[in-house]
Amino acid sequence: MIQISKIKSFIQEEHLTKDLYHVKEVELELVKQICREKHYLHRVPSIVASYGLYRNELLMGIITFGVPPSPYLMKICGEEYKKSVLELNRLWCFDESPRNSESFLISQGIKLLKRDKPEIKILVSFADTREGHLGYIYQATNWNFTGWSIPGGGSIVIDGKEYHPKNLNNKYNTSDLNKLKEILGTQNIFYRPRSKKCRYVKFISDKRENKKLASLCKYPIQDGYPKTLPDEIEYKTKRQKLMDKKADDM
Repeated sequence: MIQISKIKSFIQEEHLTKDLYHVKEVELELVKQICREKHYLHRVPSIVASYGLYRNELLMGIITFGVPPSPYLMKICGEEYKKSVLELNRLWCFDESPRNSESFLISQGIKLLKRDKPEIKILVSFADTREGHLGYIYQATNWNFTGWSIPGGGSIVIDGKEYHPKNLNNKYNTSDLNKLKEILGTQNIFYRPRSKKCRYVKFISDKRENKKLASLCKYPIQDGYPKTLPDEIEYKTKRQKLMDKKADDM
């Protein structure tokens, strides 16, 4: 994995320039390593296609597309298009990357995806409000906001690392918290409910079919974009919680 010190020694420009940066396919094992070690979720999703942002030959970020985990989401535009849907499920760039790196990576990644997977016509992605995200990058790249996902289910956190209950069931034949504490010899295990998320959709076919897909979309396309986090305390950032506490103490 590239060291931050090496990144800093290379990066001098504040804005991305196309003569230095390009997007291309990246080795799958390297993508998986970045998902585990660098992305905030620290787990590898379903990956059908993945691309990297390069400054010359220095990898600066990744984008991955995979099969959505929800069968209902696969039918977002009906049965006819269920095999035409992928989720943009990981987007990551070094903090030292130029300001417009993520938007460039998304636009170029989608171009390559259309070349490599021409059957894909619908992309979905989510912004996790628990992490303080509202999906500004999707707003900046003209995705459609289709409302908030309804929280349901959740994950199990073991020693600070998050796991899907299904994965724990496959490995330990149980997702019961007490049994896992006994098996793993730790009390630092708890259940974390799934957070409310902003749901975004992008149609990537031709203009005529995109119009049809928008009319078929099961989630109403909203006129505007969300600019503030939900009021519930669990969705507020640490900074917001601290400001609220100070206000209460005054």
